[in-house]
Amino acid sequence: MFKISIETNHCLDHLGRGWETIVPGDHNRLPAGILGLLCKKLFPSMVPLRDGVEPALTWDHYKHVADVQDRDGRDFGTVADRVVGELWDLFRVEPEWRDRAERAAYKACPKLITDMHYEACVQAVRTYYAKKLGRKMEKKEARTIWLTKNNT
Repeated sequence: MFKISIETNHCLDHLGRGWETIVPGDHNRLPAGILGLLCKKLFPSMVPLRDGVEPALTWDHYKHVADVQDRDGRDFGTVADRVVGELWDLFRVEPEWRDRAERAAYKACPKLITDMHYEACVQAVRTYYAKKLGRKMEKKEARTIWLTKNNT
């Protein structure tokens, strides 16, 4: 399990023994894992659209939400740009590879968002069964169950 500390903007990795701080340039994490974590951290929640508001379920929603200035005075324009922009706080890339790396990061995000919501549904089933029914459940079994009003 990963977390990003709001105070220091460092990533934290739970190794079962405690939290390990992941600081820029001092880790061996895969960019996709950190990118997925940034998508979770910066989840825009509800997105205002012409017809009302919707939950931010796609990468396009991240592209339509305006960013806000952080404590360092940075404003990336959109939440999508902040997700990719903050990736470079934790990873370095040679200048000649920067454009290619940035395109790859933007290309990876739609699937990461889809996976994030899918796993949230699986975790919701596991949490419901554990807390309400007193039964622990493996992810494999939870993936076969969809919570509805009838079973909640």
